Amino acid sequence: MLHSGKHGRAFYAQMWSSIHRNGVWEGEIWNPKLDEERLKQLAQYDPLTGLPNRRLLNERLQRVVSRHLPDRGLAVLFLDLDHFKDINDRWGHAAGDLLLQAVAARLHGCVRRTDTVARWAGDEFAVLLNPISGRGDAQRVADKILRVLRRPFTLNGRRARTTASIGSCLLGGKSTPNQLLRRADQAMYEIKEHGRNGVRFWTRAVSLRRTSAPGTNGASPSPGKTVPLKERAPQKQHSRTG
Repeated sequence: MLHSGKHGRAFYAQMWSSIHRNGVWEGEIWNPKLDEERLKQLAQYDPLTGLPNRRLLNERLQRVVSRHLPDRGLAVLFLDLDHFKDINDRWGHAAGDLLLQAVAARLHGCVRRTDTVARWAGDEFAVLLNPISGRGDAQRVADKILRVLRRPFTLNGRRARTTASIGSCLLGGKSTPNQLLRRADQAMYEIKEHGRNGVRFWTRAVSLRRTSAPGTNGASPSPGKTVPLKERAPQKQHSRTG
C-alpha cells in the first residue's frame, strides 16, 4: 500500500476498516511522484496516438540543433494525410481516430530509435531524423513512409486507404528550428497542390513561390488549408481537413 505522507492515521484506519468490512475501498491516495509523471505525460505526449506532441518535438529539435556537429546532418519531415476528411465524413470521427492511431504505429515503424515521430495537429505529423548523412537518407525514409501508408487500413472491419503528402527540409547553415519546421511545411504544401501522395524537398525556389503567392502574407496557401504553421490548433481532437 502506498503512503504519500499527505494522510493521517485516521484516514488509513478508516480505509482498512472499510476493506475488512466490505472487501473494498473507494477513494484516492495522492502520490506526488505518480502525479508528476502523469502531468509530464499529458504535457509532452498526444493522448490519442501516444506520440510526442509538438511541444516535445520542438524541445528535441531545439536541443539537437544547438548541439549540431558539422559532419552530422538532420532533417525534418512534415506529413499531412491526403483526403482524411473523406474518412471522417463517411465513417465518423471514431474511424478517423482509429486511422490516426494506425498511421502513428506505421510511422513509428519507419524510423530509428534516435529519430522522433510526433503528432503536430489533427492529421499532420512531423518526423525528426537525426542523424543522417545527407538528403538520400531523408529520401529513403520518406519513400518508406509513402509505401507503408499506401497499404490498406482496417477500421472497425472496414477497409480504408489513405496516402500522404510529405515536405522535407535538411539542416543547413544557421537554420533555426522554426525555420526547419516552416520550410518543411512549405514543401509539404507544394506536393499537396501538385498531385499529393509524394515528397517534396524545400529549396529557396519553394520558399519564393509560397511567400509571393497573392494574398498569402507569407503563409502557405492551399485550398481548404490556409492556416499558418504556428497558428494551427494543437491536437485536442481529430482533424476535419485533408
